[in-house]
Amino acid sequence: MEKSIILLLFFSFVLAITSFYLGFIKPSKNLGHAAKLFFVLVIVILIPLFAGILWFQSSAKERLMDTGIVPYPGIGETIGIAFGTGDRPVWLFRTVTDKLSIGSFYTNENNRPGWNLTESGEQSAILINTENKMTIKAQTGSEKGSVMYLMDKIPVD
Repeated sequence: MEKSIILLLFFSFVLAITSFYLGFIKPSKNLGHAAKLFFVLVIVILIPLFAGILWFQSSAKERLMDTGIVPYPGIGETIGIAFGTGDRPVWLFRTVTDKLSIGSFYTNENNRPGWNLTESGEQSAILINTENKMTIKAQTGSEKGSVMYLMDKIPVD
């Protein structure tokens, strides 16, 4: 789970407590109504949003493995809301290494059961099964890298 989302959730709790205090316990004439409104906003929108993102991030690797793709070794936490849901799921993971060899990892059939390798490069691979196309791309940085999985439906002719 991404640390920045955890911090935003914690900060939202602090805002909720503060606005509850300023709006309900010790309301002022100037800020009372605004604090109550802000409390409702934080409780109804922000806290559920950040908690939902963390919930989906926690199971992103499992959703990727459900497709039959073995996650690249060394991937860490998911980044943002790219956690593999929807019609065109996208997974984006941080890596703990800056040396990635995506193509050679996915040439091994055990790492992609039910998928055929159509293209392979040092930092990319394209896999196809009967219904879907999975594009895997890596990006390396000076300290860490990232690996992105993008799944598309194959158009029916």
